[in-house]
Amino acid sequence: MKLKSLLSSLLLTILLITQTLAQTPPAAPLEKSKEEEEKAQKELERKGLSLLEETLNSAQQLKLPENRAYIFAAAADLLWKHDEKRARVFFHEALTNLAEAMKSTGVGNDFGASLWVFINQRQQIITKIARRDPQLALDLLQATRQAFTDNLPSYARMMDQELMLEQTIAAEVAAKDPKRALQMAQESLAKGVSYQTLNLLRKLQQKDSDGAATFTG
Repeated sequence: MKLKSLLSSLLLTILLITQTLAQTPPAAPLEKSKEEEEKAQKELERKGLSLLEETLNSAQQLKLPENRAYIFAAAADLLWKHDEKRARVFFHEALTNLAEAMKSTGVGNDFGASLWVFINQRQQIITKIARRDPQLALDLLQATRQAFTDNLPSYARMMDQELMLEQTIAAEVAAKDPKRALQMAQESLAKGVSYQTLNLLRKLQQKDSDGAATFTG
């Protein structure tokens, strides 16, 4: 199967998985027991996870690391509630493959196309991870930083991207751990501001008004 056909097939499968795992069984007749409804829901989840496994197996055939990264990240997000340990592995694999793509592109290539596509893809994956586990997102952001900053002529522009991502992660942390988010915000603010700074401040104010005052003071 050609790459384009395989990738289209994988993307379609992901859409089907999303619908299947999000689906709830149709309204059951009154005579159906709660046990039967739960059984039907579990069967839907089983089918969705089976499709997911097929997708992950097929993803190994993709030649380009950025394509594998897309599939691994989407699969990890779907898998999180069912097998968090494996989901973490696939999130790591997604960013590892993307870093590989970034390195293989090289400084002398088209910065206006490939490199910034990879940077945007990394941003999307990091944001996805942050919604699941902000600390994991921060760890993977830092682990893949060198692969991206080393391959750009505009180091300052890349660090602006890194700052924005750090503040995006801190905003996610604020909902669960305002004190940790405040610490991250202060460390980030020492490096500068981004368009995420106001969003971070708003999140802190909602959860810890005193902490937000410290942040702005």
